[in-house]
Amino acid sequence: MVYIPATDIAMELGNSKFTNMVLLGAYLGKVNPISMASVHGSLSVFLTGKKAALVEVNKKALQAGVDFVNKK
Repeated sequence: MVYIPATDIAMELGNSKFTNMVLLGAYLGKVNPISMASVHGSLSVFLTGKKAALVEVNKKALQAGVDFVNKK
């Protein structure tokens, strides 16, 4: 089990709503079930219209999770 301060990391990105993406990034960083490129590609499919502006910050949240688990 690994402690991940996901909410704190999300708040550094500007909003606690990114906590789930930080956790997903941590999971992907440890388990690597699918490529990060696949996840990035899916963001633009699901985040459209007004939410399209959230694609980049979600990518940053994913990467922050990966970075956290890989630095340990």
